[in-house]
Amino acid sequence: MAKAVSLAGYLVALGELPESKSLLCSFVHEIEPTNDRRDIWGATGQGILLLAYINRLDGNTQKAKELTEIIVADDITEHQKNIYESYLFETADHSSMTEYAKSETPKYKCEILVGQLLTLIYYVMMLPHYKEIAPRDFEDLLESHIQEKTQCLRNALAGCWP
Repeated sequence: MAKAVSLAGYLVALGELPESKSLLCSFVHEIEPTNDRRDIWGATGQGILLLAYINRLDGNTQKAKELTEIIVADDITEHQKNIYESYLFETADHSSMTEYAKSETPKYKCEILVGQLLTLIYYVMMLPHYKEIAPRDFEDLLESHIQEKTQCLRNALAGCWP
């Protein structure tokens, strides 16, 4: 499951949105959230949010919202303050992880970068649920980080990132 979501993330980085969407649609709706299998649901949740993000990019904001609501209903952070604080905590580590990725093998570089991309997509798609406690320009900041991470991942996939 996690590998399929990573593959979908790679496809997004390469600009292959229809292929990524098709891949995600082939499995994300088949998995139900369960407390005893958070490993599967976690990857599926990332896939659902990636699919929501693709729909948003395609201009289908209603579908993006519907998909995001699936995650909101079962999100482990549960509270808007926790989501924003989680973002602050996680992104403090992003720069050091990106630097670390530069010294890794090509495969691991890509795994680190796609993980960071999926994390950023989580925060941008969940933003409507914690927007009032985030800075006004926060969505723009997230989008710029997503674009930067997407470019790094695209370059890493092509073998030309550091």
